[in-house]
Amino acid sequence: MAFQVTILEFSALLASISFMILVIYLVRILKRLKRLIADLQVNSNQIKLIVDSLATTGKHIQDLTMTIKDETEIRKDRLGNIGNILSIFHVGMDLYQKVKEKGRDVA
Repeated sequence: MAFQVTILEFSALLASISFMILVIYLVRILKRLKRLIADLQVNSNQIKLIVDSLATTGKHIQDLTMTIKDETEIRKDRLGNIGNILSIFHVGMDLYQKVKEKGRDVA
């Protein structure tokens, strides 16, 4: 007795095999996509930390600028024009020392 397959049965078998291959391919793609999303989340968190750090640095620079301006105005009133130049230099030196000391504290 010979095993005979009709065209309809062969087509159904071929469609089933094609569907299985498609499902396996899609599962692999979904696994890769899941890993990619996890990597993006890690990178997003790292970028957020950098942006927060930059915002904090910007705030410190703004505070430093205001301190220089305030100190300069105070010393300008006290010493006049020549004193203003000296006071800017003095404030800069004071701030340099503070930054230098903070650098030692951090290390």
